[in-house]
Amino acid sequence: MSSTFSFFTSAFAVLALLSFVLFTYRLYFHPLANIPGPLGNKITGWAQTLVTQSGRRHVWLFELHQKYGPVVRLTPNTVSINTATALKDIYGSRKASVRKGQFYQAVQSAEGAPTTFSERNEALHATKRRLLSHAFSERAIQDSEQYVSANINIWLNQLGAGPLSSNGWTAEKNVATWVNYLTFDILADLAYGRSFEMLTKKDMRFVAELIPGATHGVYIVGWHPLTQFLRWFLYRTPIGAWLAGDIIKDMQRLTEVSGKFVAERRSLEMSGDNSSTPARKDFFFHLFRGKDPETGQAFSDGELMSESNLLLVAGSDTTATTLSACMFYLVRHPHVLQNLRHELESNFSSLGDIKYTGTRLSTLPYLRAVIDESLRLNPPVGSTLGRDVIGSGINIDDFYYPPGVSVGVPIYALHHNSDYFPDPHAFKPERWIVNEKAGITKEIVDRAQSAFCPFSIGQRGCIGKNLAYLELSLAVARCVWRYDLEEIQGWGEKFAVGFASSKEEYTTLDGFVAQKNGPVLRFRDRKG
Repeated sequence: MSSTFSFFTSAFAVLALLSFVLFTYRLYFHPLANIPGPLGNKITGWAQTLVTQSGRRHVWLFELHQKYGPVVRLTPNTVSINTATALKDIYGSRKASVRKGQFYQAVQSAEGAPTTFSERNEALHATKRRLLSHAFSERAIQDSEQYVSANINIWLNQLGAGPLSSNGWTAEKNVATWVNYLTFDILADLAYGRSFEMLTKKDMRFVAELIPGATHGVYIVGWHPLTQFLRWFLYRTPIGAWLAGDIIKDMQRLTEVSGKFVAERRSLEMSGDNSSTPARKDFFFHLFRGKDPETGQAFSDGELMSESNLLLVAGSDTTATTLSACMFYLVRHPHVLQNLRHELESNFSSLGDIKYTGTRLSTLPYLRAVIDESLRLNPPVGSTLGRDVIGSGINIDDFYYPPGVSVGVPIYALHHNSDYFPDPHAFKPERWIVNEKAGITKEIVDRAQSAFCPFSIGQRGCIGKNLAYLELSLAVARCVWRYDLEEIQGWGEKFAVGFASSKEEYTTLDGFVAQKNGPVLRFRDRKG
């Protein structure tokens, strides 16, 4: 008995000593020891894990920077830097000694194979990016407009459908729900060659319900201190899969659905090569035929499925968040809605004239400002995009970060940084338009642009940026042209989810991509 007690006492003493040495090193001798942050963050990464699980990591980062300044130590080995210069140094320079962090290995484990988004090797990423660029060329985006436009028209009809009140208003509609259906239908149409038809049928709506839980689960694993063990345990062992529950099942179900769609579309492309029927020039058309101009390499069948899935998940949820937020701000700022309608009516004569290609829609300054201000307040990805420092290290804002540490810029916090955005919590589209009489100089706008990064920047920036602007511009312009909007009072108490740094903002959950609900509105036809 005494020997057993002695063993456990000795083991505890050794563990306590090792912990003391480790914590002392992290607090006083670690290369990041002088960087401010909560004491608990400096000695362990568990605080970040808990807040990531809660869905408020984007707001947590904002609050930390408000308290500790532009540079904050998040974990013993991780730093968040809330400056535009850090944004440029980390993400905008090809020479930066960084690569995508370990978080992306969790994404790879979920995907089953690296994609353009998750590939950490720079050479392999460059090859994938060149192949994917065929689907996002200017001509390819123009070809895709017909499919985007057709789905937006169905969405508009659904917003106005159902029994009307005596004065023409619809029943209440949860905008986030209908926007989700819209963006999934668009991306399925482009990635698989046929819409999910979520806007009109219930059969495939389960796909929209799979994504939030699956991405949040991957997000938690990616930022967990035991991420390497969890990636193996959850994705490679039966017990882990059982404990993960719906997360793994949701990913598997999504893979099964997308695999079926990709196989059908690939078969169609193979037979279409010998057909006289004009080819359907959507994203899959370009992905299937694309070849790397440097190597002649094409996507394998597995890569075709992975990249198609990536387009579906990344392209649908992110655009849906922005469109939902935009509707939230427009209905709460009538003067902005009025100014936007005036701009549209000064440039178009009817709803049918509102097109993206061959018109002025893409260059309307106030429409773009409304969209950009929505992206600023509610970036689809609000937290840090972690980068591991490699090679000889990196200097950021005159501080040297050695190899082995992780750095990142918190997008939501940067977009709410008053150094770049005066009155940062206010919805002010005018901040993006030079107006000397109103005191908005070119320097002010340029400074705001330097910190604006809803699609990230540099060679790892979102390749679908132009598609997102096409979708958002068409959807917002056509919706406010066709409908009056009325907010249902008190909807937030019943429907709203997530967090924000101000009561005036649209709230979202940070599950890597933002999760949202509402606003709940009624619609009334304006002019058909």
